[in-house]
Amino acid sequence: MRLVDDSGLDAYDTGVPADSWRRQPMTPAYCTEPILKDLAPALAAAGRDEASHNRDRQMKRPAALPTVPAPDEAVELNRSLHH
Repeated sequence: MRLVDDSGLDAYDTGVPADSWRRQPMTPAYCTEPILKDLAPALAAAGRDEASHNRDRQMKRPAALPTVPAPDEAVELNRSLHH
């Protein structure tokens, strides 16, 4: 973590490997670019059973858009799954 801090980034210990599902695709902390103060609540809000439901919902959304979303639009789409 010191190496990350030394590089100018904010390091955060997200827990043990058994909890790695909390930061996997379609969970609140994944590809939503949370700032450091929002990371712990995002990890806590993750629901193991919700990820597959979110995946199914999310796959339909970009298909309905007229163009491929820009990176910032993709982040907003991911964030909107959890609100």
